Amino acid sequence: MKSLLLALLVSASVAAEPIPLSWPQLQPLAERGQGVVAINPHLGTPFVNERSPIEWQQQQGQVLAQWDGQAVQLRGFVVPLLGDGQRITEFLLVPYLGACVHVPPPATNQLVHVRYPAGLPFQLSSDPIVIRGTLYTRDYHMEQYSSGYALEADHAEALTAPLALTEPALPQRKTLAEASVAAQ
Repeated sequence: MKSLLLALLVSASVAAEPIPLSWPQLQPLAERGQGVVAINPHLGTPFVNERSPIEWQQQQGQVLAQWDGQAVQLRGFVVPLLGDGQRITEFLLVPYLGACVHVPPPATNQLVHVRYPAGLPFQLSSDPIVIRGTLYTRDYHMEQYSSGYALEADHAEALTAPLALTEPALPQRKTLAEASVAAQ
């Protein structure tokens, strides 16, 4: 009887261990490594009216049903949505610093809408974090952004080691000067 109880406790603790995910694992193989597409008719034009809107369209990335309902761990950066000034209880988790602050945003399968009732300390809002919880393939829409995944978080902490450039690969973005030269 004791061995059966011990076996059940061990199997329950193994099942509860979150799966460590990297951002590319949230995408189908065919979508991995694709860049961000910006549509700007003024690209490379000097002295453009800076008040003209940049036209862009968020890429619709396919979500993977295999992650629905799974306990996962994911590293990333926070884009705060709701909180009380001390703690952030709802946010977007993004793969790189500055995502969703500057357009265009990452594809929908590279944005995770997080609800964390315990709240993330506000001072961690610009640091890389590790978050654990249950991942769902559930859309979240706000203004001009959408996410394809949602995470009900039960633990979050500051990332003590820097994010490796290979996990996940950070998108290469060109400066306006580089894009102007490339367009010529």
